[in-house]
Amino acid sequence: YHTNNLATYRIPERVQVHYLYFAYTNHNAEADQKLKAETNLVAVMEQIYKTNQFRFRDTNGTAKTFDQAKDQIRTELRDQAAASLGQKQAVDFANELFRLPNQAASLLSLAAKKGLPVKVTEPFTEVDGPKLTNAPANFAQTAFALSSEEALGQMLAGIDGAYLIAFKDKLKPVDPPFEKVKAKVTEDYRRSQASELTLQEGN
Repeated sequence: YHTNNLATYRIPERVQVHYLYFAYTNHNAEADQKLKAETNLVAVMEQIYKTNQFRFRDTNGTAKTFDQAKDQIRTELRDQAAASLGQKQAVDFANELFRLPNQAASLLSLAAKKGLPVKVTEPFTEVDGPKLTNAPANFAQTAFALSSEEALGQMLAGIDGAYLIAFKDKLKPVDPPFEKVKAKVTEDYRRSQASELTLQEGN
């Protein structure tokens, strides 16, 4: 059964990339300071409340008053400001990076110079993508377009942060030996036999 279904158990082509992550939450404190300096913050919050009242409801669906909703509104404004600051940091870094040679070493050296941590993904397929929380939808597609000669990917903006990536390695497809996939093969074979028996009974 394993031999006749090798393609089912084949590990497809995978890649690994270096990545630098700019988390928007790193700028929450700075964003809070900007809001504190906003002299018309309350007026801005009231305008948001008036034009979006349907969004501000309690767990029972009852509309909140402005006083009940203002903490939520302020948090949203803080998050927006933090995201803007985080994206600016990522863009500034990217502008500097893309003036360097299109090599992974450029990302590593520039990040080290600025004291920013670069990590490495586990190998991932183009279909499944990396095991990163809230990774942008185009992360895997961008990573698979990279090579050792063209190693730097475009900036990837996500929900809660921005990524800059660089090629590390590309792994060819692998057909694992039976012993490594024995448990899955056994379960698949059992299921296929059950299906055949059910069909026979139905007939």
